[in-house]
Amino acid sequence: MANLGYWQMKVSPGVWYLQLAPGRSADLYELPPKLITIDSLRGKLMHIEVQKRKGKEHEDLLNAADDNNFQEKMDNKGWNSNLLKWASSFIIGNASSNKDEEITALKDARQGETINIFSVASGHLLNWEIM
Repeated sequence: MANLGYWQMKVSPGVWYLQLAPGRSADLYELPPKLITIDSLRGKLMHIEVQKRKGKEHEDLLNAADDNNFQEKMDNKGWNSNLLKWASSFIIGNASSNKDEEITALKDARQGETINIFSVASGHLLNWEIM
């Protein structure tokens, strides 16, 4: 969530120090140190301004190099993932599946309009949550 611009805070009232999570977002953007006071569980609207670091103005947050390394990431999965694929293909009888076709299908699935979905847990169990 941090890399897509969403952020969450603990819902407990108190004083919290707000900063960018380590990673690409912290490499590209700077956020002045900020203390946030939460005094109720009603929610609070805050305007937080970040700015791009000098020299990084034209870099994208979501790097295209991540997609280029997709094949490498698929190849570097652990031995248990390969074992499960082998057992699955043995049981189902689909041992002739082509790995390149699977990767192409996964890449195609990522194209199109992006819909960001997130939720915030209240930390309080309601009657319907307990059932």
